[in-house]
Amino acid sequence: MAATAWPQRCLDPPRRTPVPLEEVHASSLSYHVPNEIRGYWPRLVAKALAEDLGPILIFAPRRQAAEAMANDLARQLPTPNPLQLSTEQKLVVGEHLAKLLKSRVTYHHSGLSYGARAGVIEPLAKAGQLRVVVATMGLAAGINFSLRSVALAGESYRREEAEQLLKPDELLQMFGRAGRRGLDETGFVLITANELRLLDSHPGHLSRSGAVDWSALLGIMTAADQQAAIPSAKPFALRNGSSRPSPSSLASRNPCATRMSRAVCGQTPSAPGTFASASAKCKTAGGVGTSPCASSRPGQRRSHLRFRIYE
Repeated sequence: MAATAWPQRCLDPPRRTPVPLEEVHASSLSYHVPNEIRGYWPRLVAKALAEDLGPILIFAPRRQAAEAMANDLARQLPTPNPLQLSTEQKLVVGEHLAKLLKSRVTYHHSGLSYGARAGVIEPLAKAGQLRVVVATMGLAAGINFSLRSVALAGESYRREEAEQLLKPDELLQMFGRAGRRGLDETGFVLITANELRLLDSHPGHLSRSGAVDWSALLGIMTAADQQAAIPSAKPFALRNGSSRPSPSSLASRNPCATRMSRAVCGQTPSAPGTFASASAKCKTAGGVGTSPCASSRPGQRRSHLRFRIYE
C-alpha cells in the first residue's frame, strides 16, 4: 500500500525542516507480517518497510540498546537482496558489522571508529543502500544525516548516572532527521508505543542566567595565562576598584618601564645616571627585534610608545 493512502495522517505545523513532516501511527500500519517475525520492533519495522516508509532511522537510548536492536532486526527481517561490501569496507568495519551491513541493517554510535561511521555507514545510508539504522542521540546533533522515516525507541536516556527524559529541543533534533532533501517529498515520524509526537518538540529558549562573575572570569584568565593558552590576555591587578594597570604588571611586560613615571623606550633623561640601567637594557639586547622594547614585528622598534605608571 502506498504511503499516501493511509487513513490516519497528521500533518505537523510549519517548521524549518528540509521537507514537510507527517506523523504515522504504528497502529495504522495494516500490512500483514508473517508470524515468524516476532517482537515489537521487528514487526513494526517490517510493516513500515512494506508500506514504503524506508529507510528508517531509529533512535535508541544507549549504545548497547542500539546494537541489540540492530542485531535483532538483522536476524528476523528477510533480506532478498544482500548488500555486497568491498574488501576495504569489510576491513574498516570488521567482521561483525560487515555481517549486519550485508542485511542492510546497522547501528551507529560514537563507540565505532571514525572510518566505520563516516567512511562506510553514513555514505551507504545516504546512497539509499541501507534499510534501517539504529543510532544513539549523537546522530541527532551536528551531523548532516537524515533518512525518510524516524522512530524513537525510548523516551529517556542516561546522563551522569541519572535517567533523564528527552527534552523538547532534543525531540526536535531527532524528528528533524526525517526526510531527505531532494529525495523525499515528505518525512515521516513513526509514533510508537511511547507516544512521543511532533507536538512534544519545540526549540529551546536561551536566557541570561545573571551578571558576569568578574572574579571568576579573572581567575580563568589568570589560569589560561599561566598555561600559555592566551599569553596576551594577562589580567591587570585591580586596586581600589580601578581598572588601571598596576606598576608591577607593566614592569613585567616591559623592563624599560621600571621606576619610570613617563619615559620613552630607548631614551634617557639629561641627568647623568638616571634610568641608565633601563636604557642600557634596551640598547644592549642585540639586533633589531631582539630587544624587549622591540615590537612583535621584525624590523620595527617600539621607540615611539609611552608608558604611564599609575601610583
